[in-house]
Amino acid sequence: MTTAHTGPPSRLRRWLRRSPREWAWVIRRRLFPSWPHRVRFDGDLILEIDPRDELATRYVLGEGFEPDVTAYFRDRVRTGMVVFDIGANVGHFTLLAAKRVGPTGQVYAFEASPTEYKKLTANVALNRLTNVVTNPMAVCDRTGTVSFQVCSDGLGLYNSLGTPLRQTATSLQVPCTSLDDYLQATGMVRVDVLKIDVEGAERLVLAGGHRLLLRSDAPEVVCEFCDGTLRGMGSSSRELRRAFEELGYRVFRYDPGLRALVSEPLRDHYDYDNLVCSKARNRSDEDGQLD
Repeated sequence: MTTAHTGPPSRLRRWLRRSPREWAWVIRRRLFPSWPHRVRFDGDLILEIDPRDELATRYVLGEGFEPDVTAYFRDRVRTGMVVFDIGANVGHFTLLAAKRVGPTGQVYAFEASPTEYKKLTANVALNRLTNVVTNPMAVCDRTGTVSFQVCSDGLGLYNSLGTPLRQTATSLQVPCTSLDDYLQATGMVRVDVLKIDVEGAERLVLAGGHRLLLRSDAPEVVCEFCDGTLRGMGSSSRELRRAFEELGYRVFRYDPGLRALVSEPLRDHYDYDNLVCSKARNRSDEDGQLD
């Protein structure tokens, strides 16, 4: 009996299919793993990233970072707005929002990981942004300190208050605040857009922001729904959606092609889906089309 030839092993086939750009990036990471890498995006913004960071590979290979949320920020964040970026990581959406709101607007970025926070502040300085306030803390349901799971080098996107999807994590005690406490302490009266990407702790953010989120002029919220990360906090996407609905929100998905919010049906499972939760009808016509 003869055995059919199946070709090279799958791992080898993946290596053979790599483009010249991929090969150049692999060599760059191997030879200079600790040298920061700079990428340009949205025209004139610069993001400095650790080459070991998974985010760097996405940029260099042209995949971008969360293109649906990036499109939302480009289309719907406007001059003079106040934006909160909760779970800012190294600052992609912080920079994008700061450029859009301009000198009459303000961006408040929150990042609990000391490593990512250092990169965040460096990127804000690198772009000479004066309309950004950075906060080295987690946002949850209370003010004080909280246990935070920090993943190893290159996996900072998975840092979490719960059980990270990547298990190589170290536990740290970090400062934390609630949305309502932060607004009261700073005397702020308005937030227009709230981005929440906290790897499963989204319900804690909502629980600490009831005074803000129950208002008729509550901010539009861009929130990550992922059952894998929510499970690490003993929750689910259905429970997260219910929490938004109890606050008076409707759930949408942003369609970059239509430049509109499209009503999102109830689903059984989400895997890193970014949804938009809004109380008001969209800012232009009834179908959610932008002007």
